[in-house]
Amino acid sequence: MYDHLIGKPVLVRSHLGGMYLGTLLAAHEDGTLHLLARRLWSWRGALDSTVLASTGPTEGRIGPEADILLRPAAQVIEILAASTDAIEALGRIGTWRR
Repeated sequence: MYDHLIGKPVLVRSHLGGMYLGTLLAAHEDGTLHLLARRLWSWRGALDSTVLASTGPTEGRIGPEADILLRPAAQVIEILAASTDAIEALGRIGTWRR
C-alpha cells in the first residue's frame, strides 16, 4: 500500500503515537510502519499536517532522530509524502530535551 513511499521522506500522523517526520523504511503487511524519524511534540510555522509535510516547522519541541516502529495499535491516520524543504527545515531545529 505504501511501497511507493519506502525510502522517501514522509510525515506520519497517528492517533495515539503523535506526529513523525522522517524516512519510511518499511511498511509491513500487518500494518506496522518502520521509520527513521523525529517525533514532533509541538511546532510553529505550519497550520496543519499538509503544510507541515510541505514546508516543515520553523521551530518547536522536536525529539531526536530514532528508529521507530509504529504498530497498528497506534492508529495511523495519515501518511503524507514530505518535501525536501520540510526535511531541511526539520534539520535546522535542535533536539528538544526536557
